[in-house]
Parts: sequence; C-alpha cells; structure tokens
Amino acid sequence: LRLLDGAEAAHPLVIRASRDQQLLLEFHRRAAVSNGSLAPIGSSDFHWGGNLGRCRTFLFVRDVTAAGVIEAVRSARTVAFDGDERLIGDRRFVAAAREVLDRNPPPISTDPRGRFAAWIALLGLAVLVVFK
Repeated sequence: LRLLDGAEAAHPLVIRASRDQQLLLEFHRRAAVSNGSLAPIGSSDFHWGGNLGRCRTFLFVRDVTAAGVIEAVRSARTVAFDGDERLIGDRRFVAAAREVLDRNPPPISTDPRGRFAAWIALLGLAVLVVFK
C-alpha cells in the first residue's frame, strides 16, 4: 500500500450499493494510513451498468502537462468526486473542487442507449467466445 500513488475512492458501480461504497472508502482509508500521500481517484470508467463519466478526479496541477499530472497525483493534489455530492481528498482541495462544481455542475448522462450498446457488445463477445 505504501507504494501506491493513488487508489480509487469513487466508482460508478458503488454509488448506490452502500456496502460496496463503504468497502471502497474503507480500502482507501486503510491505504492512506500506510501512505500519507495517497491520491484519491474518482473512476470515470464504465462497467456495463454505471454512467460513463459520472465519477471524476479533480487534479490540482502546477503545469498542464503529463509530468504535471503525474506530480499532482504523487503529491495527492487530487479530489475524487462520486457524481452526487461526496468529494474525497484534502480539505483545501475539496473546498476548491466544491467551488468549481457549484459554478459548473457536471453533465451526467443517463441515456439508456449507452447501457444498451454495452450489453449488445457484451453479447457479441459472448457469441465470439462460444463459437470460436
């Protein structure tokens, strides 16, 4: 845990599953105890049921470059956002992220066509595996 630069603290699949959300937050808390500079990460990935882009990571970079992003993560200048209300990270950065969210609420897609397309892709993959 001490070697991690960051750990997921918000993920779309655990937003409504309170037990899973608590497990995710507990892992992040335990990892942060071992590593004081652990960056909280809000996952924006998509796993067949969540909304793409719902969770996010705010980065507080000094330079808008790849090296600046890496430096911000390794310095824990990140805030994980769960897509609803929860912001996870250092209080100073959480306050700055809240100001940004108050001015510019993020658009969150609830379009069911994205989920339908994902299930069709999964079905196609299953067919390829069965008939290969």
